[in-house]
Amino acid sequence: MSRVNFGAKPLMYPQPVMIIGTYDENGVPNAMNAAWGITTDFKEITISLSDHKTTDNLAVKGAFTVSMATEDQVVPCDYVGVESGRKVPDKFSKAGFHATKSEFVEAPLIDELPLAMECKVKSFENGILIGEIVNVLSGQGRVRL
Repeated sequence: MSRVNFGAKPLMYPQPVMIIGTYDENGVPNAMNAAWGITTDFKEITISLSDHKTTDNLAVKGAFTVSMATEDQVVPCDYVGVESGRKVPDKFSKAGFHATKSEFVEAPLIDELPLAMECKVKSFENGILIGEIVNVLSGQGRVRL
């Protein structure tokens, strides 16, 4: 068996598709596909983000959800990753997603995705979002923990 060196890349593979859910200042839900994230402590997640509608929303609300995508949701999850919320303000609904407000943070849960972490923003500097995970939720048609 031959092995392949990847260098110093401390990530777990394969990475799940993470969909970040936020509300804007008017309570309109937004979702984006985030490629670079990892749990960095038992109750902490770190995600690398550039400038997006999501980062605008994080500054306003200080909260977000991170949902894990499933194979049957590839198309809508891809859509929220390539479309800009600044250009298409209703991209959440155009993706076919439905929102339920989290009980723990001011952010939307995506009804169609099976698992969500509900998070408060601890910090967001130099493109690195650090969130405190306050709850992990599974739900209707979702995986059980």
